[in-house]
Amino acid sequence: MVAPGDGGALVNQLILTADSPLGDVVYGIDNSFAARAIDAGGARAVQPRGTARLRRAVRRGRLRLPRPRSTWGTSA
Repeated sequence: MVAPGDGGALVNQLILTADSPLGDVVYGIDNSFAARAIDAGGARAVQPRGTARLRRAVRRGRLRLPRPRSTWGTSA
């Protein structure tokens, strides 16, 4: 893990090392910095498989999330 500093420093490092990246995944960049990194070729947007199906399910009200199990007041 590389932590170069704030979002601006991270984007600058992405752009400067675009030809020889230091990692495979980047997180912690807001939308304005992400657009700058993508435009400069230092990053690319990836949409995980199944995202469109998930969005459709949410819109149609068909998404049911499991209820969290509570351990409050139970003995271990």
